[in-house]
Formats: sequence, C-alpha cells, structure tokens
Amino acid sequence: MKTCFFKAMTFSVILFILNESVIFAQSVEKLQVIASERLKKWENPLVSWQHIAEPDLDSLKIMGEEKRILFFFDPSLSYYPFREESCDIFRHSLKKSLGRKFRNYNIGIFTNNYELDLLVPNLYRKSIPSDRSRLPLSRNREDRRMLLRNTDRIYPARGLYGNSIALWHSHGYYYEMELDRWEFQRAKLFGTVEDIAVMAYVVPYLARMLENAGATVFLPRERDIQINEVIVDNDFSDARSELFLLPDLEIERVNTGFLLTDTLFSGFNPFRHGTSLRIKKDSAVYIPDIPENGSYAVYVSYPLMKDNCKSVLYT
Repeated sequence: MKTCFFKAMTFSVILFILNESVIFAQSVEKLQVIASERLKKWENPLVSWQHIAEPDLDSLKIMGEEKRILFFFDPSLSYYPFREESCDIFRHSLKKSLGRKFRNYNIGIFTNNYELDLLVPNLYRKSIPSDRSRLPLSRNREDRRMLLRNTDRIYPARGLYGNSIALWHSHGYYYEMELDRWEFQRAKLFGTVEDIAVMAYVVPYLARMLENAGATVFLPRERDIQINEVIVDNDFSDARSELFLLPDLEIERVNTGFLLTDTLFSGFNPFRHGTSLRIKKDSAVYIPDIPENGSYAVYVSYPLMKDNCKSVLYT
C-alpha cells in the first residue's frame, strides 16, 4: 500500500512540475505577444540622424525567470554614433512603449551582434566601464612589434614609428558611357573630390612619406608597377623557379597555403587551397626565375599559427 502511495505521490509531483513548465511557457509566449503588439506604436527617438536608415526591430525574447527582455535590431542601428545619453533615451523609449505590465523588467538591446552599450567609444564613457581590449597593448613604442623591419635602414625613435596605417588610393576619372564623358565617381565635397587622390602621387609620395616617418603602410590595391610576376612555392612554382631545402630536415606539411592556379573563379581563395612547409631552426632558399631586369616587390605568405616563429630574417 505504501509503495502504491509513493508511486502515486511521485507521479503527482512530476505531473505538477510538468504542468508548471507548460503554464510558464504559455505565460512567456503570451507576454511576448503582448509586448510585440505594444511595440507596434513605438517611435524611434533617434530619427534626427536622417542620413542613417531608421532601424527595424527584428525580434524580441522575454526571459521570464530573469525578468529580462532582449530586443534584437537590424544592423542599421549600430551605425548611429551612440553615447551614454542616447543609449538611455533609446532604452527608455522602449520601456515606455511596453507600459506598466513590464515595468519590473530589465532591457537588453542588441544590434549587429553587439549589445548597445558596447557601441559607445571609450572616450565618451562615464558610467560604462572602459573596454580594455580597445586600448593599445603598449604605449611604449619600443615594445610594439613591427610586421616588417628593414635592418639596413635607421628608423625614427618617435614620429609614426610602431604605427600601422591602412591607405587606399582612388581610381581618378572613369568613363561614363551614358553621358559620353570622363567624370569622377563621387560627388564634390567641401571643394574637393575623393577620387583626386590617385595612385600617381599616393604610392610614390604619400605612402613613402608615411613610411619614412616610421609607419607600416598597408595598401590593399597593388602598389608595384612591375608587369612580371614570379612565384616560388612548395607546391608549384613559375617556370624554373625553385624552393630549395637542405636534406635531412625535419619538415611538417601544413594543409593550408598558397596554390598556383591558372584560373581564378569567384569565391576561390588560392591561399586556402595549397599547402605549406614548416621547419625548425633552419633556413630555406627561394630561387626565382626572373624573366626581365627591373625592380620587383617581394611578398611572403604563410598560414597564421599560434606557434609560428616570432622573427624571421630574409636576405
């Protein structure tokens, strides 16, 4: 009799817990419907920035046990120049639209995979803690690791030493077929045009000036005017070019590297379809087959790995 009683009691407890879970889930679902209906009357308080599209609410999630509502907006919200004050205004407008029923709920706002408060720059933060990941690793210029350092030249002790600069030059005029004329792609702005900054003076003058001041300058568009290209690679090389390694070396083949191919298709990355070789405490000889006298820019590519050598000398 006792056994039957305990079984019945256990079954009742489980049934009660299941019923509680179902009721709770239904309650949260009902709250989400209520919140969604009330937010239809919500007006964005940040519409004064007319050059940015008005953000749309993608979805919301109510976390009943935590008394928290999460709002997920489309990426256009992340384009606003947020400050702590504007974050508070935006958050308050949402809470006001939800009404008294949700007055005890905390609000979390997300856009473009970021929480709203994270969009405030460190410079403008007062009550929000600073994001240390945005600070430079070291303010001491001598401690900054250079991507490339020419051992034959003297670098300035200050200036731009230790800084990296990404620099784009523009394409200048382009031919507009419908109007039968050459013109700039972008409109005039404050008496100048962005497309004026062409390769003819950015590469030989502006980039070199910044490099002579100690900076490392990255140009995503090719800066070398040499029309010939020579590739030396462990998989396939150009013509009679060759990669030479001493015998009896401990060599590890890595399944990530450059692959020389005669045709490039959309979405194909040649730096992910080849292989690479790794050796310990030794040297390799790159022997390029130079087709013509002239100046050639030299590029070195390798896969990024945690235990890569921190310093490699190329001569």
